[in-house]
Amino acid sequence: MKIDVILPAGGRIDGPFAAETETEIKALLAIGEQTILQRTLTALRNTERIGRVVVIGPEELTDHPDTTQADIVLPEGHSGPENIFRGLEWLRKQAPP
Repeated sequence: MKIDVILPAGGRIDGPFAAETETEIKALLAIGEQTILQRTLTALRNTERIGRVVVIGPEELTDHPDTTQADIVLPEGHSGPENIFRGLEWLRKQAPP
């Protein structure tokens, strides 16, 4: 049995830390040679039980190279629960009849 994943990636940082890391999006923080997002997606894809992966985040993630392992990147809403519901709705629509 495969498990689908909804990966919220809209967390933000600001101030000196954002300036130092050159990003305001937490998921795009680099740890070594990879971003947190890339490490997370790679770990998920290396797990045999993972099915579809939905990333939900800001517009900057839509065509970002680190999201290539996701099945889709959806635009974030106004709240965490709204983001989860967006992911669930996409997964529901993709389910076989």
